[in-house]
Amino acid sequence: TMRNFVALSILCLCLTACGTKADSGLEIHEGLYSAGFERSAFQPCGLKEEWWADFRTRNPDDFFKAMGTEPSPDWESQAFVQNRFLRLRGRVERVNDPSPPGDAASGRSGYGHMSQYAGQIAVHELLEARDATEAEMAECRGSD
Repeated sequence: TMRNFVALSILCLCLTACGTKADSGLEIHEGLYSAGFERSAFQPCGLKEEWWADFRTRNPDDFFKAMGTEPSPDWESQAFVQNRFLRLRGRVERVNDPSPPGDAASGRSGYGHMSQYAGQIAVHELLEARDATEAEMAECRGSD
């Protein structure tokens, strides 16, 4: 009936709007990733800064894929990676940015281990993870 069609159309519009809102602020970033004991650092290409990388993806194995390792119970004691090229979809948060209502970022002094990073990338989707080429390392670090 027409009433059911209208109700279903309104429901679809509401669900679409909710999905869009949840994804707002997500951008694609490329850069170099390094990880180790109390370290999860992402250096975006073209910027002279490092961000704490906070993996919030739906797939818990994305963190290990970013490191290029297999999941294991003792991964922390054996994991140390550098120069992994990541392409990801995420949201950048900085200490001095105004926080959305209800966000725990307000009042922060920093991110990551001992709050040593002025910003973080909240990784929502890992699009690509591999060893970086020499050219990518030079490009991302801003050297010739």
